[in-house]
Amino acid sequence: MKTTKKIWYNGKFVNWDRAETHVLSNGLHYGSGAFEGLRYYHTENGPVVFALKEHIDRLFYSASFLNMGLKLKFNENDIAEAIQDLILKNMIKEGYIRVIFFWGFNSLSFQPELLCPLDAAIATWAWDPTREKDSVKVKTTKYTKASPESTVTNAKLCGNYIHDILANAEIIKAGFDEPLFLDNKGNVCEGAEKNIFFVKNGVIFTPPQGNIMPGVTRRFVIKLAADMGFKVEEKNFTLPELKEADETFLTSTVVRILPINQIDGQKFIPRKGPVAMDIKQEFEKIVRAKNPKYEKYLTYVRTDI
Repeated sequence: MKTTKKIWYNGKFVNWDRAETHVLSNGLHYGSGAFEGLRYYHTENGPVVFALKEHIDRLFYSASFLNMGLKLKFNENDIAEAIQDLILKNMIKEGYIRVIFFWGFNSLSFQPELLCPLDAAIATWAWDPTREKDSVKVKTTKYTKASPESTVTNAKLCGNYIHDILANAEIIKAGFDEPLFLDNKGNVCEGAEKNIFFVKNGVIFTPPQGNIMPGVTRRFVIKLAADMGFKVEEKNFTLPELKEADETFLTSTVVRILPINQIDGQKFIPRKGPVAMDIKQEFEKIVRAKNPKYEKYLTYVRTDI
């Protein structure tokens, strides 16, 4: 990660190396925070943020489960404006955006809304294209994704992502790129911060909402695929069903559309399926502002950087 000039921190723009928090912050110890990751892209008319409103709406939805509304000093428009201002101040044409609300320092109580200040921060940095892979090897992890009975699975709460860290540590040691989670009923759930799709006989399938984190990119891909003429079904399916697919792929803000070339050592031929690649190519046009049909998903920052 390359540093930038500024970070937005509790309403002020501070130097990157001055964005500090206390080591006894409640969020650091318990994961009592909510966050979002977004990407913005270079276009002929300046940088555009993809799905800005959708991400911010989910941020505030997630924050509501931690009672952050009691002390939150900023609304959705404030955060949207701060993101755009920060992009301008850092003068990077294309990059990643991380927004986080977290309970700060004053107490390590399990009721931080009563005793702790609420901190808010936004950072942007340049996107590193070398991180992008054309396809990945996936391994089913021994860890089960948390059920809706144990956490809020459709909220981006910081503590929820310890599963992803554990699963990545496991599968990387085994020589794979990405973990695949099953849910508590044995159905395929999702990847690490990524949703999963598979294609069989021209139909696209993806797990339904309930146990998964329903990603912003997932929702958009479902719409985009339907607009492109594909039939898309949300249904539960097992690992053996997934392995019988014609092709399969992951989606997220970071990877966008990422073909899977093997699962648990079983290879898919071709490595990059035609349906995934068609959707990926169309998605690329959209985020580069080359398809006016989807302009509503783009927020133009300005045209002078």
